[in-house]
Amino acid sequence: MNDQKIYYKRARTFGQVFTESFGYIKQNFKSFYGVLLAFSLPFIIIMVLLLSYVVSSGISANFGRFGATSVLGEMFGVFFIIIILVLLMQAVYVTVINQHIILNEELPPGEKVTLNDIGKTFFSSFWRVLGNCMLLAILSIVFLVIYALVNAAISAAFSTMGVGGILLAAILQFFASLIISPVIGYVFISSLMVVQRDKVGVITALSKVFRYLKGNFWNTWCVAVVAYIISYLSSIVVMIPAIIFFVLQVVSRVKYGGGDFDTEISSTTIIIGSVVFIITIALAMCVYALFFLMCNFQYTSLEEKKEGNSIIEKINQIQ
Repeated sequence: MNDQKIYYKRARTFGQVFTESFGYIKQNFKSFYGVLLAFSLPFIIIMVLLLSYVVSSGISANFGRFGATSVLGEMFGVFFIIIILVLLMQAVYVTVINQHIILNEELPPGEKVTLNDIGKTFFSSFWRVLGNCMLLAILSIVFLVIYALVNAAISAAFSTMGVGGILLAAILQFFASLIISPVIGYVFISSLMVVQRDKVGVITALSKVFRYLKGNFWNTWCVAVVAYIISYLSSIVVMIPAIIFFVLQVVSRVKYGGGDFDTEISSTTIIIGSVVFIITIALAMCVYALFFLMCNFQYTSLEEKKEGNSIIEKINQIQ
């Protein structure tokens, strides 16, 4: 059973979503993480180097020397570039993960997706994903605004009941967020998979995701929550070296610098810190890819169950 190739297009039980996600990683470890890091690592390195530049240039100390306007302008320019890089890297990240799953489906058992395979179809998929990511971001903002207005209305309505009403409103909002948030993450990830695989717009993709979600909400919610917990705990583990490095630096500066954080940071510290953070971010991205796999495997499972039932119903009608 363990030697059988894992395909993403098949119906799964709750447990199989997780076991086959880990199984997919096990079968395609070098191929999957190799191409993912090959495309993502350059963005990580550039971002960390830009942040290192901000730290090494002693921006806080330069406020008095060059003036707040000049320093803030420089900071804004650097962080603007970093934000653009994050958006591009996110689109690259999603494109590579989805493309690996899609191409792996077409290969015979034993063959692995290569960097060259991803490269052949990368840009046509990347621009589609990037455009729909931006549209999805706009839809997310609209959703958050509506959600905030609804929460404000609920708080205002319950506030007339006094402290008890305010407390009740807070409890209702907490549980609403607890129920909605995991599924929203699943919907976003799955819709981008549909965008890339079916070559459709994000609105069409969202309608498909919600159609298969109907009648499977709580099962999907449980999958999303468990997947999030696994990814979150794993990311904490891989971030431990960076956390330790940061704490040691803070303790060292307080102990030897008298609490003065404007003192110059040595180039050796910056280099070591940059390497630590590059490795940490790369490992965190590898871990977070599990969440994408689990969400996509859940979506295709619901899709296969629904479409399989539809085919059986049509055959029965013909008979």
